[in-house]
Amino acid sequence: MTQAVMMRATMGHTGRPLVAGPWLTSAFALICGATLARVAGQNVVLSGLNGVDLSAVLWTLAFVAYLCRTGPWLLSPKIGRKAASKS
Repeated sequence: MTQAVMMRATMGHTGRPLVAGPWLTSAFALICGATLARVAGQNVVLSGLNGVDLSAVLWTLAFVAYLCRTGPWLLSPKIGRKAASKS
């Protein structure tokens, strides 16, 4: 939920359309995977990582994906919004 709020705030405050796109959708999927791995805990071992360690890796990748997509938005000028047409 925190990542969703951060994405929404970033898109809204930088003038971007409120559309997640593939990068941010992938970040959400990684967070969901991290949650499942964390719930599995010590009972799952994948590539030498238990569920908690795998959860940490997936969570980190999710925030890297988030930063790769939104970082340039935060470092560039705000996109101007279209003015309402006057009739």
